[in-house]
Amino acid sequence: MFVRLFWVVFLFTVPVLCGDGYYKLDFAIRKGSKLTDVVKNFMEELDSSFTKRDGNGTLLDLENESAFYIASLSIGTPASEVKVLVDTGSADLWVMSSKNSYCSSNGGSMDCSTYGTYSEDNSTTFESNNSDFSISYLDQTFAKGTWGQDTVELTDDLVIEGANFAVADSTDSNVGVLGIAYTQLESADTVYDNLPVQMKQQGFIKKVAYSMYLTSAERNTGSVLFGAIDHAKYTGDLVSFDVVPKNGQNVYLQITLSNIQVTLVSNSTESSSVVPTTLASSVTSSTSPHPTIAAVLKKREATIDTQDVDALFDSGTTLTYFSQDVLDSILAAIDPSAEYNSNIGGYQVPCSLRQEGNKFTYNFDGKREIDVPLSDMVMEVGQNGTTGQIICMLGIVSGDTTILGDNFMRHCYSVFDLEDNTVSIAQMNYDDINEDIEIIQ
Repeated sequence: MFVRLFWVVFLFTVPVLCGDGYYKLDFAIRKGSKLTDVVKNFMEELDSSFTKRDGNGTLLDLENESAFYIASLSIGTPASEVKVLVDTGSADLWVMSSKNSYCSSNGGSMDCSTYGTYSEDNSTTFESNNSDFSISYLDQTFAKGTWGQDTVELTDDLVIEGANFAVADSTDSNVGVLGIAYTQLESADTVYDNLPVQMKQQGFIKKVAYSMYLTSAERNTGSVLFGAIDHAKYTGDLVSFDVVPKNGQNVYLQITLSNIQVTLVSNSTESSSVVPTTLASSVTSSTSPHPTIAAVLKKREATIDTQDVDALFDSGTTLTYFSQDVLDSILAAIDPSAEYNSNIGGYQVPCSLRQEGNKFTYNFDGKREIDVPLSDMVMEVGQNGTTGQIICMLGIVSGDTTILGDNFMRHCYSVFDLEDNTVSIAQMNYDDINEDIEIIQ
């Protein structure tokens, strides 16, 4: 099990209220081996913080990826300015109390000034629920405190009155979280109206829904559009799918993934891998197996049967997760000799797989296909200190839950409707200039 997080932080620029019924947040992306490194790197551009050393050279530590947005909030009267991570994988808003025992100002060892703290005692508009709050995360951080309500301001024009949130007076995380997922993911004992729901209740959006636009990996920018769709950001038709319930409830933003087609062009493998005479039963190939796939085959296609798996869309995860069986089939199709490398937390594959023309095509229930180039699925993660050879890792790892992370979502324009319980998708169109916005009614 992974125990460390590789944070991909989406740092919001100035939020802009775009019009009646919708609200846009622009963001940039920064990466690091842990959250504190991310912010330090963003402020100081210290790329060396991302690496670790071993006997073979410098490698990135990539274990258990997650992605978050950073936004500024003003809370209370008088207002306390705090920064929070906007998380599509959770549903609660919580902020750090100025009384947090882990802060150096209160005798602890953590600098809490970077993101700010909230003083519930000094706010004349704070009302406590006198109920306990507690939450923990995969990176082993936690937060405990009290639930309550206060005024939360995102901009001068977007002020939520009586916003429901928690104040953590005991947390080892130096930044709070704003969750925008289904209310069923809330950590409270009873379901309450979280911030997206309250945005609709107070007239800022028409529907509890939002769309996500991520530009190419080179640009590291994008936006979340609350309450609307931008038709300029995709090509083809936007196809809607019903969210697949979990135990009878709509909890996760997941839809049916039927199969993945792998397309490889010539010289796509630089190793002397031997293609097995019989691939895994879930793989079908358009060409006969051959001992030197890179040298002989001009084009090779294989279809990976994912058996109509429930695939979770999660911009909060950098990599993509499949069962080991599906992952083995993918590896058999692209490089049967690939081996797991514990230093990079994934399967090491030839960097030449990144060449133009190589791609995965995700087929959703036979209704929509999304192409993802292998240049975004094969990551350069370091360099061999002896040979100077670049080391690459497949951006797909094994997990109990099928998760389509950031490396997939960069190519899939996604609309999440938490009221109609649908996920609508189309091939991404990278257009940072034009807009064609339609309010979700």
